[in-house]
Amino acid sequence: MSVTEDKDAAHQRTGPSGDAPPPRGFVERTAAWSMAHRKTTILLWVLAVVLAYGASMVTGVKDQEDADNLTGQAAVAERMMDDADFADEGVERVLIQAREGKLSVATSESVVSSLRKRYADVEAVTKVGGPVTSEDGRSVLLPVTLDLGSGDD
Repeated sequence: MSVTEDKDAAHQRTGPSGDAPPPRGFVERTAAWSMAHRKTTILLWVLAVVLAYGASMVTGVKDQEDADNLTGQAAVAERMMDDADFADEGVERVLIQAREGKLSVATSESVVSSLRKRYADVEAVTKVGGPVTSEDGRSVLLPVTLDLGSGDD
């Protein structure tokens, strides 16, 4: 062996700087490439993060139901509440009746007007509907729509 062959053989065993052998495995080669191409590596990482974020936006999010956190009868009850077909709005119907006989139109209009004024001051009331008079003229129903809120309060 010549002197130059000895130097080449030593260079291959110890690496270019003389302190470590050249990378052999995939991870070592990738790390060496990343060190040699720092800007490209950083740009590729940023691109990977942006692509992952974009993919998560495209696939969407599935929210967990309240019943998924529960077990046993509590979970069954929660699923029954979720499946129940409750109205989106809470409507209370105020019954106005005469104690005896028919309710006069003037009295019913007076009571309805008074109730409208009182309900206007209540924050939970979103709407007071028109009065509905019964066929016999003895009763009047006044529908009052309430704000039920989101239920998360």
